[in-house]
Amino acid sequence: MSSYYYVLGYYSTHAKQDGQYHGISVSVDRADAKVLARHGYTAVRATDVKAPSLAGPPGSTIELRQALNAVLPLPDLPLSTSAGAFRQTKDRATLSITLEGLDSELTWSGEGTSLAAPVEMTAVVLDDHGSIVQGEAHRLLLSNGADRVKQFGFRWLARLNDLKPGRYQLRAVASEGRAKQGSVFYDLDVPDFSKNALAMSDVLLASVIAMQRPTLRPDAVLADALPGPPTTLRAFPASDTIAIYAEVYDNDPTRIAEVETSVAIIDDQGQEQSRSVETHHPVNGVVRVKARLPLAGLQPGGYTLAVEARHRTDRAVSTGRAIALRIVDDQKR
Repeated sequence: MSSYYYVLGYYSTHAKQDGQYHGISVSVDRADAKVLARHGYTAVRATDVKAPSLAGPPGSTIELRQALNAVLPLPDLPLSTSAGAFRQTKDRATLSITLEGLDSELTWSGEGTSLAAPVEMTAVVLDDHGSIVQGEAHRLLLSNGADRVKQFGFRWLARLNDLKPGRYQLRAVASEGRAKQGSVFYDLDVPDFSKNALAMSDVLLASVIAMQRPTLRPDAVLADALPGPPTTLRAFPASDTIAIYAEVYDNDPTRIAEVETSVAIIDDQGQEQSRSVETHHPVNGVVRVKARLPLAGLQPGGYTLAVEARHRTDRAVSTGRAIALRIVDDQKR
């Protein structure tokens, strides 16, 4: 997970409006740097009479499509998003997406009991050519529950299925009519979960405090995976309790092996603050990793949540994920 990133854009020196695809190559002079950049763009065709149509969910407004197709993310509706990839079939993955926003920038009616305009939301993934591969959309009218949204903000859960392994760009967008739009763009890798003997999905997080934020639509797939909906939060007060969910995929059908999983919290000095270890028998090659982690006793600062799995009979066969967390003072949350 990146703590800091920079988004760069440029005007092409290729002046021809030929409607052709033009490649882009981006390089840096640092050996330790990794560049994530689109591979090219399609130029506007000069003979086009109509303006090019904007890609987007069926039935969506032009404002949502403009935000979705903008060159850079839009800040007027602050949003946060996270995504977790899980195995769906042998060669396909499903993506669990969480989008969260605050009430502070929404526009309310005169009585403050309903939104002045519906809020449209969408989450899509784009391929290297900028084409939408999968997407989902939702419209929020909010006829009730305004008080909770005003106090805690809102959460929307989306799920995109049938994704091939590869690199995509996730775009999560919210639009409040013509008034405001907000968006988050970031690159993500969907791994090939069948490639290694043991593989792990991404890790989803929930927390007691985050459960106060209303969820506009739950994810039925996660109903028994977490005690509450996943959150984008990665900073928690020590009075909170977090829960995690991940899946481990045992891809070696030739042997029946026990899988040992561990969940640990490690401080920024490398000192282990807690660890829980469990032994599982995979069911249809899948181990479901669940844990609840009270944060009481942890001092404010940076931590790493480490989730690991290995075969008990061959401990060299292992996999894992790490997530950066921060403990904050209760007054600052």
